[in-house]
Amino acid sequence: MKKQVKRELQHDQFLLLINSLLVFYSRHKKKIIVISAIVIGLAGVFGLWRAQVLFQYKKSSDLYVRAQTIDDLTQVLERYPHSAYAPMAHIGIAHKLYADEKFENAREQYQSFTDNYAHHFLAPFASIDAGNCLERLGKLQEAAAHYMKTVEIFPGKSAAIQGRINAARCYRMLGKIPQAK
Repeated sequence: MKKQVKRELQHDQFLLLINSLLVFYSRHKKKIIVISAIVIGLAGVFGLWRAQVLFQYKKSSDLYVRAQTIDDLTQVLERYPHSAYAPMAHIGIAHKLYADEKFENAREQYQSFTDNYAHHFLAPFASIDAGNCLERLGKLQEAAAHYMKTVEIFPGKSAAIQGRINAARCYRMLGKIPQAK
């Protein structure tokens, strides 16, 4: 008998809860419908935005994978400047210019990469490569100063060690042995 009374009380409490929800809904029906519509609309907008981002990522990925020339990489950079492939295209342009022995243009690209993507994991190496370009141009004093700047900007990175080594090499070639140490 106690169990049945307890069940009836639970059932009654459940019915009271349902009734209070229905009363609340009837009083605030318009507000609930408007808020629900806004939430559904925002979810739809977010879904569309996310689909667009994924579509752009796929398109930039396809273009980057097929890129073989500086012009191809420039297209990736211009069409998808905020994609994950933009920094890779940028550094790719610099590498191709360096390989073509266009050291001044390569240096500008490496420096631009370092300026635009200062927190990218390749930024310290791009800075070293900009110094390499200065060396290849015969600007040893400028290269040494650039390498030491890289050491200051990226302390604790392997590029800092490489920067010190490269600066010492430049100073040695300039005959500035005390600075090379």
